[in-house]
Amino acid sequence: MATTQDVLALSEVRYRLITEQITDVVSCCDAEGVLTFVSPSAEALFGYRPEELLGKESVVVVHPDDQRAVRKSIIAYLAAGPGAAPPRVEYRAIRKDGRQIWIESCPIAVRDPNTGELIELQDCTRDVTARREAEEALARSEERYRLLAENATDMILCYDPKGVLSYVSPSVRRMGYEPEELVGQRTISFLHPDDLARVVAEFKVYAAAPPGTEPIRYQHRGYRKDGSLLWLEAISKAIHDPQTGVLLGFQDVVRDISDRKALEDDLGAARDAAEAAAAVKSAFLANMSHEIRTPLTAILGFSSLLAQRPGLDALGRQHLERIRAGSQALLSIVNDVLDFSRLEADQVEITPQPVAIAKTTEEALALFSPQAEAKGLELVFETDGALPDHLMVDPDRLRQILFNLIGNAVKFTEAGSVRLKVAYAPDLERLHLFVADTGEGMDASQTARLFQRFSQVDAAPTRKHGGTGLGLAICKGLAEAMGGGVSVESTPGQGSVFHVHLWAPATDLAGPAGTASEAPPAEDLKVLVVDDNDVNRELARLLLESFGVQVSEARDGEQALELAQAGAVDLILMDIRMPRLDGPATLRRLRAQPGPNQGVPVLAFSADADLEGAPWAHEFDGLVRKPIVAADLLAEIGRCLEAAEG
Repeated sequence: MATTQDVLALSEVRYRLITEQITDVVSCCDAEGVLTFVSPSAEALFGYRPEELLGKESVVVVHPDDQRAVRKSIIAYLAAGPGAAPPRVEYRAIRKDGRQIWIESCPIAVRDPNTGELIELQDCTRDVTARREAEEALARSEERYRLLAENATDMILCYDPKGVLSYVSPSVRRMGYEPEELVGQRTISFLHPDDLARVVAEFKVYAAAPPGTEPIRYQHRGYRKDGSLLWLEAISKAIHDPQTGVLLGFQDVVRDISDRKALEDDLGAARDAAEAAAAVKSAFLANMSHEIRTPLTAILGFSSLLAQRPGLDALGRQHLERIRAGSQALLSIVNDVLDFSRLEADQVEITPQPVAIAKTTEEALALFSPQAEAKGLELVFETDGALPDHLMVDPDRLRQILFNLIGNAVKFTEAGSVRLKVAYAPDLERLHLFVADTGEGMDASQTARLFQRFSQVDAAPTRKHGGTGLGLAICKGLAEAMGGGVSVESTPGQGSVFHVHLWAPATDLAGPAGTASEAPPAEDLKVLVVDDNDVNRELARLLLESFGVQVSEARDGEQALELAQAGAVDLILMDIRMPRLDGPATLRRLRAQPGPNQGVPVLAFSADADLEGAPWAHEFDGLVRKPIVAADLLAEIGRCLEAAEG
């Protein structure tokens, strides 16, 4: 049977085995604080072998700055007497190699069971350096973010899933509140009633989204403490438990955007005012076009008729030609102003169609032969490489660009030549046009002003050549609208080269057939001309009668409807702007009432600038512009009658 000594010996063996195997350092010191036992793990923790520490004071490895606090803590524990809870003490220790580490120790007093006198202190010590560094890093991070939150101009809010605020940054004072006033309040209590439903709906969707969903951004009106309204923009981030994914709450960054909203309102009002001004401008230009084109219709039309009369002497014909040239120049100015206005308003429609590019460009150059011959200039057309038979491009806009550039080249060149070179880059689907002249040329300061509106190279009152200064600006706008651009190279005394490039894909489709010839319609053709302007009616009648057409006239829509009921006609030429009943309204009534002309073709006949873009344009069978061009009028009548027969 084991004796008490045997049991004690076995207990000591077991105790030593445990202390020698654990990583924590186990130590004992007597009542004087002198170490009497140190476990082998001391070498791994402190760098000292146990025998190096035995007989030393227990605070031998404690950092000098922490020794006083450690002693004070132990003295307070011992003074509390038997049964006192052992303290947990954290302090810095100095290893044998001089490195500093953080230590946590838990000293336990061993007392005499009879007298209560202290026999020894047993301590268990562990390295908590990693934990302390993590805690310090966390504390620094929290301090840094708290400093940011407390000094940020944006408001930072934290609240639970029910919207109850748990943190409000000091910047909320901008709204008149102290942070502590809002903690515990619900966020929705500060929302404008008209925004409440929308914001709550957005939050319900966001709250139901899985973790990792992008934060939401929303705007709403809120209340300051004094009751005044302000606009706020919030970025809200949901916070989820990293383990379970359960929604814990939200963090918001909220910004006062009242000034921005006010600016947006001002910009909106300015935009509305600008749009209203643009509408007024467009209406004015449309009316101006109508009012100028109406008398020009008479001037050009009757000049053309007068030129056909026999017996006019040479001087009379010269004067007549001056009248026609001046009228055409005025019409060109009106068209330039209207085209530029449309470009500014982004209202220019580009209508690509198959175009025989070589034929079209060469014909555009040939149109300037009379002016070139009068000045002794040579017109040269050339191609650079092969050209496709047809390209998809707007032919009218292409001609308009060429007419401007070639016209300028002829106008500003006194001797030499004007060249038009055409090239095509199939890989880029780009049409390149080069208009070169041997004129005076320009310096860099002059070319810099070329494509600006109302700008001219020579703007002096004594300049030789006139113009509005819009032509090149229109060329630039049209080229850009057609997916390209325009540029210039010029040298004083050597001339200029204008380069236009346009997006124009090749096509196998053939272009539209040429315009109808001016062969007179059948002599029994009957046309009703409806116009409130006596001169316009007379001119249309004289032009049509010269080709054998039987013409009847109506001065307004009401009279036109009466005549339409009285007898059948083959076609109606109808003005748009008329008193009592305008053209579109007359057309609708004509189509609605049974009669001999209910389905007769009706052509719109107008001096308005934008016929194709008008809301009523699709109701008519075709369009005829004023001033009247006889060839265009007859071609449109022929096309319309062919369509009706087909």
